[in-house]
Amino acid sequence: MPSIITFIGWHDSGKTTLAAQVVRLLKKRGYSVAVIKSTKETGLLPNQEGTDTDAYGKAGADAVTLVASDQLVMTMPRPEKNLPALARRFFADVDLVIGEGFKEADKVAKIEVFRGEGSRLAEQVSGVIAVATDQEVSDALIFPLSQPEQLADFLEKEYIRTPSGQAHKVHLIKTRQGRTMNTMQSFTVTQPTRLHFGAGTVQTLGKTVKDFKGSKVLLVVDPGLVKAGLLARLTAPLEGEGIPFIVYDEIDPEPGLKLADKGCALAQEAGCDCVIGAGGGSAMDVAKAVAILLTNGGKTLDYLGLGLIKKAGVPKIMVPTSAGTGAEVTFTAVFINEETGSKGGMNGDPLYPDAAILDPELTLSLPAKVTAYTGIDALTHALEAYTSTQAHTISEMYSLEAIDLIARNLPAACANGGNLEARSAMLMGSLLGGKALATAGVGLVHAMAYPMGGMFGVPHGLANAVLLPYVVQYNLPGNYEKFALLAEVLGQNTEGLSRRDAASLCVEALYDLNNDVGIPATLKDLDIPFAQIPQMAEIALTVTRPVENNPRQPSLADVIAVYERAYRHEIVL
Repeated sequence: MPSIITFIGWHDSGKTTLAAQVVRLLKKRGYSVAVIKSTKETGLLPNQEGTDTDAYGKAGADAVTLVASDQLVMTMPRPEKNLPALARRFFADVDLVIGEGFKEADKVAKIEVFRGEGSRLAEQVSGVIAVATDQEVSDALIFPLSQPEQLADFLEKEYIRTPSGQAHKVHLIKTRQGRTMNTMQSFTVTQPTRLHFGAGTVQTLGKTVKDFKGSKVLLVVDPGLVKAGLLARLTAPLEGEGIPFIVYDEIDPEPGLKLADKGCALAQEAGCDCVIGAGGGSAMDVAKAVAILLTNGGKTLDYLGLGLIKKAGVPKIMVPTSAGTGAEVTFTAVFINEETGSKGGMNGDPLYPDAAILDPELTLSLPAKVTAYTGIDALTHALEAYTSTQAHTISEMYSLEAIDLIARNLPAACANGGNLEARSAMLMGSLLGGKALATAGVGLVHAMAYPMGGMFGVPHGLANAVLLPYVVQYNLPGNYEKFALLAEVLGQNTEGLSRRDAASLCVEALYDLNNDVGIPATLKDLDIPFAQIPQMAEIALTVTRPVENNPRQPSLADVIAVYERAYRHEIVL
């Protein structure tokens, strides 16, 4: 969060002139400075005649925003109270935010400008300014009004150069969004996937295959992609480069082990030396597994677990057509064991795709329901990675950006599937969420979602989406500070709230987002039998790594209780 100063004074006190002089001096010193000007007039815009903001533009301010009580950015009748929230929302990247006219702003350094006409200080001193932070002006520092350089020096020293977290014992890094992150967590990051992002990039698919020396391709696609008429968008670039291929489209939403084994047999018979996975997470997981089996031999079941893959697979290229799983950048492939009904994954660095092509145009035809399910799935990846006990500076960076992108763009993508801007943001959010989970893991939401897919065939993204608010509510005591920050990222106003109360707004925001995009509210809506909850809870606790990553360690009774609340729609807002 940037430092915030507000200049206040009478209408003719000269506060605008003084503030503009300070802006000019700080800009000359290389700092970024933004200005928020309060006005009682309604319907005015910056630099409009009568607003008196042109002085800031001429002084070189990076941005000038005029706020009045009728503007959408204001949520309170008296905008003065919300200056810190405005500064965070609009100017998180700058060094200093100067407010003008916010005389009642709380917890903000105030600069009062006097001209010696009956004011408290100026009765004895003609022309002064006073600086105070939530104190009476009688306790303030006093500077000559005619010497703005002294004020600029003071602000530079006390509010710009002084790190906001210097008193903390933990090392802090200030991020692009003005938040702080813990750098004390040790971590290792492997992210070898080459990324190609942008509208129309699928046209490079054939060239990408050649870059990795592929001569014949197994193209793994899900049936929904074929039904949407997208198959030709994938085959045309291959044909254009003269690359032969065979199509494998027998993919289920919750793929079993035998699907990967069958795909490997097809690839071996055809002599394929490259695998492309196109569609949702299921198609990509099957493609990754096939690529591994072609070089390692055996069956998919042989590699369920962590670190069991010994050799790199044949080149594997992923082309996601939904914004959800992030499988294009992860080292995991998840399957249902048809014999036991349990769900588990192959995990290991050899599963990282060699390349991923992310073309948002391929997501435009995705139905609204699937957009919602996969979108909340991506949000769950990012949120659980952020609150994971394995989270670190890099994973948190990915997580926060992913959450922000998804929360702001998912409703628009669901409302209008042809909105390319929203679709692009969602695909980027899914990608970043995938990178976050690949380096920090997921938590209890995923562990509890697995038996819902394995036992009842509930799509993974839908299971995550329904469970998310209930699990987050359970997890709050595990890290109030992070959940409070997440509430802000999700658009909640936490100003003046305790960490606990602010954190609870995260649950409200997630519940509202689910409701906005049409996610069912309960397990009962998914036809999950209440009597099966104890068995589901037992299975969930066997998904060891997500449970260990969770910020609050659950007992069997805890997991049963969360499932029951999700069944009965017991959520406290």
